[in-house]
Amino acid sequence: MNALVNSQKQAIQKLLGNLPESEQIVKIASYTGQETEDEKRKLQQSPPHILLTNYVMLELMLVRPWESIFVGPSLHFLVMDELHTYRGRQGADVAMLIRRLRQRCGNPELLCIGTSATMVTGSCPDDRRTAVAAFANCYG
Repeated sequence: MNALVNSQKQAIQKLLGNLPESEQIVKIASYTGQETEDEKRKLQQSPPHILLTNYVMLELMLVRPWESIFVGPSLHFLVMDELHTYRGRQGADVAMLIRRLRQRCGNPELLCIGTSATMVTGSCPDDRRTAVAAFANCYG
């Protein structure tokens, strides 16, 4: 899970690096449990615009008062990568986690996005979108 977070962070930083320096205003960070206590404290005091984490850490953020800053009304998007892996019991656990997150953040407009590079179905983009939406609907 952490390798994926690190890979996504590098990819986003590379995209942001293409902007002129004066336009590089989006702050990005990872929060996976690998950070030092000092790094965690700094992120808690000044949350980034984009926080990359995993569902285990997200679960902990919901129960740790000092991490509640990450799950407040300023949360607008939740992106779950590797959507195809959330099946069976793990899928049900993640679905419940998302429901608790929606309730806790207090943002009725929270947009949940699921991605999967390996969930390929059909030959056209509409077929693929339909397959991913049907899969996500089972758990969301």
